[in-house]
Amino acid sequence: MNTNEISVLSPNYFDGFSCLGDECPDHCCHSWTVSVDKSTYKKLNKHGDIEIKEIANDQMKFKRKSENHWAEIKMKDDGDCPVLDEKGLCKIQKKAGHNLLPKTCQIYPRTANWFGDYVEMSLFLSCPKVTEDVLFDTDAFNFNSDIKALDKINLGDTGGLIENELPQWLPAVRDFAFAIVEDSDEDLNVRLFTLGMFLKQASNNLQDLEAIESLKQSVASMYNSGEIKQMFSSLPNVAQLGFTVFSEQDKMLVKDTNFYGARENTGGLSNSSARFEDCREQFLQQLKSLSSENQSSEQTKNNEKDVFGDDASFARILAEANDTYLSSFLKNNGHLLTNYVLYYLYHYQFLAGENKSPYEFFKIMVVDLFMLKCYLSGIALTQGGLSKEWIVQLFQSYARRRQHNHGFVERMEETLEKSGTNSAGAIFGLLKL
Repeated sequence: MNTNEISVLSPNYFDGFSCLGDECPDHCCHSWTVSVDKSTYKKLNKHGDIEIKEIANDQMKFKRKSENHWAEIKMKDDGDCPVLDEKGLCKIQKKAGHNLLPKTCQIYPRTANWFGDYVEMSLFLSCPKVTEDVLFDTDAFNFNSDIKALDKINLGDTGGLIENELPQWLPAVRDFAFAIVEDSDEDLNVRLFTLGMFLKQASNNLQDLEAIESLKQSVASMYNSGEIKQMFSSLPNVAQLGFTVFSEQDKMLVKDTNFYGARENTGGLSNSSARFEDCREQFLQQLKSLSSENQSSEQTKNNEKDVFGDDASFARILAEANDTYLSSFLKNNGHLLTNYVLYYLYHYQFLAGENKSPYEFFKIMVVDLFMLKCYLSGIALTQGGLSKEWIVQLFQSYARRRQHNHGFVERMEETLEKSGTNSAGAIFGLLKL
């Protein structure tokens, strides 16, 4: 093989992706920093179309941080990109072609990450079309392989872990995790509990590959015999734990929201933030309404920093939503949350590049999944059921808040620590709610 040619792995959701264009319920051209490389800037500045030249001169500001970060697009007061036309389509792409878009715009929502000696392609869930494809396509995680020139992969923009950086334990641990999660004959929460037990113990023996192999065999045996399922059924269901995690994480999620004075129709929120708030408020209103019936509870909270509610009302909402809507819906769409977990295992590569242990990665994943299930409960009760549109809106807007928020993971971990919900018992307990 030519040294410039690399093996590339891509899931079906990547290969089948196609941008929705002006039919997208959200657009990617707002509230981000869009850098422009030197070569692209000069080509735009010398373009024959007067409007393209004006965009380069008037809508971009010099930064000169590097060849790749020569300039930035100056976002408008409402946070949107000034290069969009009245239909929300890009003027540069329409008049100058895809190849003269800033690199950021050409690539998104695609990402390429090394995994040892090959590259894994993926897409960001912050795009609505990606979210729909990942969650609802039963074949989303069928994989395809190809050989490509390295400089042609994602315009040469690759992250991840090259061969001498990839931890030896990661391929074996991730393969086993995939095998557990893909067993659709078992309840997903039991599969996640099994995965958590394995990852917690594996995190203590990461340098001993023989010990990890032995642990895999032991966990597989306990899983297949039903022993782990019995252990899971004996875990307590602690409403106060769930309410604490939800209220603290919800507060953290909204803490760094950006506001734009020019967006009066959304209360200053960007389009994505407004979409997330629409989902979030449905749970909060259900909680507030039910908790108001029990004003004497000492746990009831009502101030700007805390969620208005109490743990009994919180548990009642989750139980009612599950019994009335979620249980049957997820049973009939069993691939939905399974696909989300598979995406997590694949896309984030166990956060090994951020020096997280397998169990630390598992905790973050479980909290994300728990928060989404809470918001889903509120949507189901408010809407009288679940629809693809609401599910896509929730997962996409949550991902927009989460995936592109620098320091999000660290703040999540700090919040768990400060609220006393960082223990294994607490994390496993979230799977019971």
